[in-house]
Amino acid sequence: MISILLLTLNGGDRLRECLRAIRAQQGAPPYEILAIDSGSTDQTLATLHAFADRVQSIPPEAFGHGRTRNLAARGAAGEWLVFLSQDAVPASPDWLANLTRPLEAPDVAASFGRQLPPADVGPIETFFLTFTYPPHPFEQSRLRQVDGGIGRIFFSNVNAAIRKSVLLAHPFPDDVIMSEDQAFGRAALEAGYRVCYEPEAAVLHGHRYTLSQLFRRNFDSGYSLREISGDSWRNVVALGAGYVRAEIAYLWQTGNWSLIPYAVLYEATKSAGFAAGRLGHRLPRRLQRTLSLHRRHWDTPVETTRQDAS
Repeated sequence: MISILLLTLNGGDRLRECLRAIRAQQGAPPYEILAIDSGSTDQTLATLHAFADRVQSIPPEAFGHGRTRNLAARGAAGEWLVFLSQDAVPASPDWLANLTRPLEAPDVAASFGRQLPPADVGPIETFFLTFTYPPHPFEQSRLRQVDGGIGRIFFSNVNAAIRKSVLLAHPFPDDVIMSEDQAFGRAALEAGYRVCYEPEAAVLHGHRYTLSQLFRRNFDSGYSLREISGDSWRNVVALGAGYVRAEIAYLWQTGNWSLIPYAVLYEATKSAGFAAGRLGHRLPRRLQRTLSLHRRHWDTPVETTRQDAS
C-alpha cells in the first residue's frame, strides 16, 4: 500500500487541483491520502475532508519541515510513503505509478520526480526548474562520507516516494530549518541504498520570489546545508558560477536577453543570502530570525497535536 502525505497550510485552489489529480491516478497500487494541517484559516480543511482519507491538525508553532514529515510517516499505513507539496500538481494520470516503480528494487530507498514550470512562472524560474530537473533519469548511488557534496546527495521531497522502513531508520532531522530532504538523501546513500530520479513522474510546481523572499529563502538554505552537504566554499562558488553562465546563455537563446540584467541581480541576491546562511551560525539569534524566511523556526516549538476525525 502507498500513503500519500500532504503537509498543508492555506492551500487554496492549488491544493484542490493537487488532490483532484491524485484521485485521477491510474495503474498504481492502492493508496491512502493522509494530510497534516498546521493552522489553515481558508477552506483547506474542508477541501481535505472532501478528498483525504485522514486529516490531522497541529498548531502552527509545532510545524517543522523534518519533524512534521516524520510525524506523518509514523502515522502512515503504507510501506511506500509519497511526499507531495500542497502546490505540486501531478501532471499525468500515471504520475504515481511512475514515481513508485523504482521502489520495487529492494536497494532503492527513494525516488523523486520532475518539476515542470507552471504557466505563471517567468523565464528565470523556468530555467531553474529545467536545469535542476532534467528530462533524463539518473540515480545517486552508495556514498562514502567524504564525497557528500550537494551534487552527490541531491534529493527533493516536493515530489518523492520513500521506503517507510528506510525513513524510520533514517528519519528527517527534527530541528533543521529546511533541506531535510538532502539530509535524508545523504543518510540513505551512506547506508548503502540508491536514490532514483524519475522524470516521467512529473508535477507542475514553481514559485516566483521577490528579491527579499529570495534572500531569506537562500539564507535558510545556506544555513541548513552547511553541515549537510559538505561542500567547500570553492565548490559552492564554482557551482554558482556555472549555473549563472548557463542561465545567461538560456535567456539569450530564448529571446529573453532583456532579463539578463535582472537575472544577474537575482543571482547576486540568491548568492548573498546563501553566503550569509553559511555564516549564520556565527550570528546572534535575533539576526538569524530577521534574515530567515521561516522565522518561526527560531522560536521554541510546541509539541502538542490533536487529531481531527475525517
